[in-house]
Amino acid sequence: MDLRSPRNPLRVLYVNHLKPHFERTELSMLLATHDGVEEESEPLPDLLSAGENDGSVEGVILSPYLTEEQQGDYCHVLGQFSSLFSLIPGVTHLFTYDVDTGDSTPIKQMVYRVAGRVRACIKDEVSTMLTLGVIEHSSSPWASPVVLVPKAAASGATPELRSCVHYRGLNAVSKTDVHPIPQAD
Repeated sequence: MDLRSPRNPLRVLYVNHLKPHFERTELSMLLATHDGVEEESEPLPDLLSAGENDGSVEGVILSPYLTEEQQGDYCHVLGQFSSLFSLIPGVTHLFTYDVDTGDSTPIKQMVYRVAGRVRACIKDEVSTMLTLGVIEHSSSPWASPVVLVPKAAASGATPELRSCVHYRGLNAVSKTDVHPIPQAD
């Protein structure tokens, strides 16, 4: 396989590092029975109209490593499912996820000291996320500091800053989920 990228121009896959292939038995017959008792179930969420999307796929930058045919296929799929895309980030209310910390005491990390220019950048980012509804005010005993990380930029250009949350303390006490978020397939 050709796995070249700008950061890794050549990638070699060794056969002895690959997982062995096992033939799976095919399902030959499936039997379903109905006992006549109807179970109450929640209606499935309408994923295609769940958010306020503008349906815009304009400005999508395609990889230069794609062939013309692949770019055409990609644009076709984007156009077909354009209602799933939005220029404004948002929040889903279709499911919730709770981080299991067991009986550990809440960890409240102090805010890192930052310079005035960086502090203004953090305030702008937080106010933007509050306006968009991505974050909300909280009075939780758990607290993690915000860290600004420079985004990758072209050589000579001033890098933009990306706000991240330093969850190392929370990750240390959270229990690993044996069954993570289910796959779509």
